[in-house]
Amino acid sequence: RSGSTSSRRPSIGSRHSHARVLSSEDVLAGWLKKKHNRQTNMLNMNKEAIHCGWAKRFFNVDESQGTIGYAKAEKKKQSVVLPLADITAVTEGAVLEFPSPGHNVIIYSFLIKCPPVELTVGADSEEMREAWVSGLRERIATWRGRMMQISQSVGYHVALDSPASSKASTPNSAGRDPRGAKTARFDLNSEKV
Repeated sequence: RSGSTSSRRPSIGSRHSHARVLSSEDVLAGWLKKKHNRQTNMLNMNKEAIHCGWAKRFFNVDESQGTIGYAKAEKKKQSVVLPLADITAVTEGAVLEFPSPGHNVIIYSFLIKCPPVELTVGADSEEMREAWVSGLRERIATWRGRMMQISQSVGYHVALDSPASSKASTPNSAGRDPRGAKTARFDLNSEKV
């Protein structure tokens, strides 16, 4: 409806809407395609599979918890949840095209790395992929900053850098890293785990 406004914040990836570019106040949620990590048998594909190895999943960033997760349906329990502060990279991937009856399926892929998990995800358009990649990068930076503030406020050192730097920060038996700083793991719902 033209001219009407809604109090609901926009999301991307919805089955019923076109992709929108997001600002920091926008909800980052919607339908994307996820590449399966294992090979899918072409003769035994379920009805939701787009083609061999890909399926639609509902992705959602939980701003209050600092996580991204996905599920088979919007109202179902998420099967995977990743802390934004632990994501090491979000990178654009290839544009993939697969033949399908009546039209070709085009997937604008991107990769989310949160060791040991690597998710290959696909959007329906270049604009949608860019909104997800930039939206995730912005939120990752925000949550890393929050984790650093928490660690500094209680006097703990938290390694949020590359895996190589986390090895250098591994605490010894006295609960200190090799540089002498106290170390701890943090859960966003409590100060110290």
